[in-house]
Amino acid sequence: MKKFNYTILILLLVSSFNFAFAGIVVVNGLSHNHDLQKGEMDKGVLIVRNNGSIPENIVIYQKDFLFNHKGESFYEEMGSTPRSNANWMIINPISFIIQPQEEVEVVYEIRIPDSDTLRGTYWSTIMVEPAVEVDTSTEELSVSIRTVLRYAVQIVANISSDNEVLNSNLNFLEVQLNTDGNNPRMLVDVENTGEIMLRTQMGIHIFYPDGTSMGIFKSRRSRTYPGTSKRYVIELPKLEKGEYTSTLVADSDNDEILGVEVPFIIN
Repeated sequence: MKKFNYTILILLLVSSFNFAFAGIVVVNGLSHNHDLQKGEMDKGVLIVRNNGSIPENIVIYQKDFLFNHKGESFYEEMGSTPRSNANWMIINPISFIIQPQEEVEVVYEIRIPDSDTLRGTYWSTIMVEPAVEVDTSTEELSVSIRTVLRYAVQIVANISSDNEVLNSNLNFLEVQLNTDGNNPRMLVDVENTGEIMLRTQMGIHIFYPDGTSMGIFKSRRSRTYPGTSKRYVIELPKLEKGEYTSTLVADSDNDEILGVEVPFIIN
């Protein structure tokens, strides 16, 4: 009886950065934005590069994408979520062999339906994944391990009409002070309850107990889509024991600024 070579596949999902050591990389960004009106069409391109030493068989497919402030990400069937744009796209090619040190362009066309019900942000992902073939040619039983990076490229369509005002709203779910570790951190959970994507940076202006300003401390800027939520982490300096007052400000790219007062105590 023939014995086979079994490959244990470790699949890593890349959605916000590139690995320098990766064989396959998407070199022109993992999010692509298109500002369009109903009935319009646009094109985009993903540039896939093989930095490895062997040819790779690449497959391209689509998924819907959701996430929440708990750190959970969900890759759903294309077209299954309320604001999916996956069915509006044509992608070419959907599979190819890429040689070492070669670059291949994956072109996509996105066409917005001419429907009055569409407004705001719609999105999905194009998945770029090396296909792994199991070697069944050997007579001996062996086990190999291979790590494969799968890329999720977010394709965003922002839809509006002339002079149309879209609803943008960010709802604070919870604000908590985390004192684990050397320095405290402010954890801010928010939900995008509006119609458009928001790229938001959280900032907190802290005041000493006597009312003087300690300074403004900020999180990294990050995006939320309508119906998704995000946790923002603000690193704070070491604080003495006492009662503090602060103003928490959410600053989004579209000039929407929301602020709430946040008192807290360091024990």
